[in-house]
Amino acid sequence: MIQIPRNATLAEALYRDIDKDEYLQEIYGDLLYNYSIKLFGSQRRPREINIKDALRFSDLLSKSAHTPTADRDRLWGQEIAILLRLLYPEDETVRYYLGSSLSAVGNFRGLRSKAVGEYSSADLLDQIFYEYDMDEHKIPGKEEEFFFHDQMIVYRGMDKKFFSYSGPTSMGKSFVVQTYVQEQVKNGSTENFAILVPTKALINEVKSNLIGALQGILKEKNYRVVTAAGDLVLQQDHHFIFVMTPERLHHMMIERENIRIDFLFIDEAHKISARGGRSTYYFKVMTQLRKMQQLPTIVLASPNIPNPEVYLNIIPGGEHGEMNRLASRFAPVCQFKYYLDIPSRKGYFFNDYKKERELCFTIPEGSKLSDIVRIVGKDEQSLVYCSSRRSVLENAVRYASNFTPKNDEKLNALAAEIKAEVHDDCYLADLIVRGVAYHVGYLPANIRLRIERSFENGDLRTIFCTST
Repeated sequence: MIQIPRNATLAEALYRDIDKDEYLQEIYGDLLYNYSIKLFGSQRRPREINIKDALRFSDLLSKSAHTPTADRDRLWGQEIAILLRLLYPEDETVRYYLGSSLSAVGNFRGLRSKAVGEYSSADLLDQIFYEYDMDEHKIPGKEEEFFFHDQMIVYRGMDKKFFSYSGPTSMGKSFVVQTYVQEQVKNGSTENFAILVPTKALINEVKSNLIGALQGILKEKNYRVVTAAGDLVLQQDHHFIFVMTPERLHHMMIERENIRIDFLFIDEAHKISARGGRSTYYFKVMTQLRKMQQLPTIVLASPNIPNPEVYLNIIPGGEHGEMNRLASRFAPVCQFKYYLDIPSRKGYFFNDYKKERELCFTIPEGSKLSDIVRIVGKDEQSLVYCSSRRSVLENAVRYASNFTPKNDEKLNALAAEIKAEVHDDCYLADLIVRGVAYHVGYLPANIRLRIERSFENGDLRTIFCTST
C-alpha cells in the first residue's frame, strides 16, 4: 500500500527547524553579548543589531503553535523581547513588542511590570482575545491576579484523582496547590488536606502562607493548620490542613489511625527517588494510606523533568485509577547564565540555544566573588548561593564592608530584633543595617523568615545563602 505524504501545516513549516536558522542565532547571540557587556560594565564594543528583525523573531517565536517545541519557542521569544527592552529602554516600539510577546505567551504577571506600562494591542481582534484570555486565567478569589497558562492547567488538574506534573521553579508549582486548598476552605469544604514538604524549613513558609491568606476564615470554617503529630487540636473536632514532612505525616498516621486524609499534595516529588533513608518515608506514607477505606486525591509536583508520571507508580492500587500528567517547560522569567573563571580573569555568557559559551568580560585583577556581585548587582537586588556556610559568611562580610549603614528604620528594627533574639554581638545585625544578610540553616526559623520578608519587600538588597 502506497502512503501519500501529508502536507506540512503552517506551524510545522515555520517552527520545526527554526532553532537552526543562522540569522536568528546570530541576532540572539549578539543581544546576549551586548547585554552582557552592559551588565558587567565592560569596555568592549557592542555589536550592531537590526532591531526590526529582532522584534519580528520575538513576535514569531512567542506565537509558536508547533506543539513539540512550543514551550521552548515561546520562552525564546520572551527572552528576545526582554533583552531588547533592557538594551533599548527608551524605544517605544520595543516596549510595545514586549507587551505583545508577554500577552502571546500568557505571562500576565509580566504584563503588569513597569517595563511594559499600559499595554493595549493595536489589533482589535488581538486585544479582544487578550482580554478574554486574561479573564479565563484569573486566580479564583483575586481581583487583578492571573495564572500563567500552565498554572491554570495544573489548577484544573486538582480535581483529578491522581495527577503528577513538573515544571521550572518559577512556574509556581506550590503556589497553585496552596491557592486550590484556600479556595476549597473558603467554599465550605469539610475535607482534610495534607501538604507534604521535603524539609522542616518549608513547613513554616507554607503554614505562614496559608494562615496569611485565610486569616479569620480558618476559624469560621472550623479548620486548623497542623504541623506536628503532637498538636493538641488533633484531639478536638476540627477539619485539618496538615503541613508536614513525610516523617511527621507517617508518625501522625500511625499514632492517630482514625485521622482522615482526603487530599494529599507531595511537593518536590523527585525526593522520592533520592538516595538515602528519608526517601523511604514517602513509601511508608503510601502504605498507611492504603489502610484507609478510600485513597485520597493525590497530586505530585516535580522540578523540570520530562516524565512526571513515573511518580504515580508509588500510589498503591493507583494503576487502576485515572492517571493524569503535565510536563511544562515554560517559565515566566528568563535566566541568563554566566561562567566566571576568576583565576584566569575571564567571564563568559552561556547561550542555551547553541549550548556554547562566549567570552564577554575581563575580570579585574584581584577580584573576589563579592566584588563580582557588587559589579553585577549595582542598585538591584541579588541572591547569592554559596556551597557552604563558611563561604556564605566570608562572602557576606567581605561584600558588606563596601557599604556604610543605610540609616533605614526597617533595617534598624530588624537588626534590633536579631540582637534581642540571637545575641548582642551577632554580626548578622551589623550586615542587616547595611542592606546585606546571610541565610543559613542554624539561624532560627523566625529570623530566616523575617530576612526573606525583608528581601521580598525590597528593604534588604543582597542575601548570601546556602540551599535554605
